[in-house]
Amino acid sequence: TVSYWYDEAMTGEISDLAVHAFPFVGNTANAYVLVTAENGETRLYTVSVTRAAEVTATPTVDFEILPQTLFVGEMPAPVSVIASASDGGTVTVEWFMSHNGGDYAAMGTGFEWQPLCDQAGNYSIYAVVTNTNPKCQTTTATYTTETVDITVNKLSAAISVLIADYTYNGSTPSLAISGYTGNGAVTYRFFLDAECNQEIDPPVNSGVYYVVAYAAETDTHLGANSKAVRFEIQKQANDNVPLLTVDQPTLRNRNGYVTVSDDGVEYRVVGTDSWLAAEKGTLTFSAPAELEFRLKETQNVAAGAIALVSILPFEGTDDFVPNESMGITVEDDYLLVNDGGLTADLLLSGLEKSEGITLYAPDGTKLNGTDHVVGTGAQIAIEDDEGIYKSLIVIVLGDLDGDGMVTQADAMKILELSNGMAVSESPNDIPAGDMNHDGVLTSADAYLALIRV
Repeated sequence: TVSYWYDEAMTGEISDLAVHAFPFVGNTANAYVLVTAENGETRLYTVSVTRAAEVTATPTVDFEILPQTLFVGEMPAPVSVIASASDGGTVTVEWFMSHNGGDYAAMGTGFEWQPLCDQAGNYSIYAVVTNTNPKCQTTTATYTTETVDITVNKLSAAISVLIADYTYNGSTPSLAISGYTGNGAVTYRFFLDAECNQEIDPPVNSGVYYVVAYAAETDTHLGANSKAVRFEIQKQANDNVPLLTVDQPTLRNRNGYVTVSDDGVEYRVVGTDSWLAAEKGTLTFSAPAELEFRLKETQNVAAGAIALVSILPFEGTDDFVPNESMGITVEDDYLLVNDGGLTADLLLSGLEKSEGITLYAPDGTKLNGTDHVVGTGAQIAIEDDEGIYKSLIVIVLGDLDGDGMVTQADAMKILELSNGMAVSESPNDIPAGDMNHDGVLTSADAYLALIRV
């Protein structure tokens, strides 16, 4: 058997026979070899070991790598070296990299290495090539390559604002952007003009506005801003109409009145363009009039629906207009009826208008709709809810006793009144007995009455 020892006393056995295990002093080292024969005899030999060379050879390196430029998210091309050692040593490669001028750090090993450049900025890479030869006194020799740069640019993107017109709701607009995938803060600025000179706070009220989006720069993306985008906050539609009360012209008042119960109302005459303020309260209009009323437009609500109001001319009866062909005339405070024996309905039919006209007997009994014969002393009146507007005393010519008929008694009374044989007991005697309308009672009036009997 053979064993190897560091010293002659054989206190330390050499178990690894690699060159570096020997105790070199300079280029040489002594080792002791113990040979034991089969019969048990031993013999110790001294062996002198000499290194192959004093210095390990510097490796030969071929490193020709071009700079690279790429964008965040792109993978750079691998880097590599070709290296060899002339003394048969072992060649290894270690790669170092720094980012944006920082300290270099060991990143990988091997003749080819894939750098990872996941952030924007400038990367600088070099390799240290080492030849290791334990047979030499100096066991390693290195070669450091020149640096090569990899530039990683941030991504850039055109962005645009996504917004649509909407109806006023009291809130600022809901916004989004397209064309941007970064996670930087996005801010918006609002303007009144397309040139973006008049900046405003985020709008709430109706109107036309412009918005520009700004995306902040991040580790991966450059900052960006959009073009100005126009949008409109439209006024709310308004289907409401103002609360109005309309009073048409009446017998006693020929004006029409519109009472406005709401604030913020306006009106105009149909066919005109200008709207006029209608304050809360009552407005007076001359009939006829066609009017439009609506709630005023406000900053955020459109004008209301139109309420059409017609002020109509008064078409009721306001005077006694007799049909003279029926022998009825008006004279002073009297309605003169030429023929006796007319019922209330026949007498009323002798007027151009009879709506709102009432006939009363001298005792106040209403005669309309009856077959009662109307006599002297009856009252004919135009009435409304407030009472009698105008009235006349009915005079049936020749009828002095008020029975509506001309009799011999009526003719005799006219004669007696004319010659002083009788005294008038009613203010209606003279107008009823004045048959020839000369203003006095004479025998001629009595005659005229008699021939009507």
